[in-house]
Amino acid sequence: MQQNTGIQSQNLFNMKGILVNGNIKTFSKIPSVWTDENGTHFNIKEGFGFLDVVTPIYDSRIEELSAIKLAGDVYTYDVIDRVIVQTLAELKTQKISNLKHSIGSQLQKTDWFVIRQMDSGEVAPQEVIDSRAELRTQSNTIGAEIKALTTKKAVLTYDLPTFNLQ
Repeated sequence: MQQNTGIQSQNLFNMKGILVNGNIKTFSKIPSVWTDENGTHFNIKEGFGFLDVVTPIYDSRIEELSAIKLAGDVYTYDVIDRVIVQTLAELKTQKISNLKHSIGSQLQKTDWFVIRQMDSGEVAPQEVIDSRAELRTQSNTIGAEIKALTTKKAVLTYDLPTFNLQ
């Protein structure tokens, strides 16, 4: 997770902005042709009121950008907290559900060993049994960590690990 210190920002793709009729209009680059009150201009490279658009770095899971505004000699956005409508309990339930889905997908890769053992009695390799047990242990540990979180932001920014059962 990147933390917003209020200082970090980036000029994505060299975006430009200009004030037109009281509204800030953004462009991926300065247009090659521009028409204003002084006429049509061709092959412009800079000037004409175009300024850099600086986008702050933010965590879209818990933050969002305000409307664009002029700040000094650039256009930028304020980073504001997202309104999180779900309850803390709902967010935890959703995160744990995602965890269980991820673990289930990994266990599915070796389910056939367990089914074969149940059907024919042929013992699954110990490595498979141990890996499955480790996944279940990890699931229980992570589930307990999620349940212990006390804020909505903490739940939303809790990154589930990537599991890879061979």
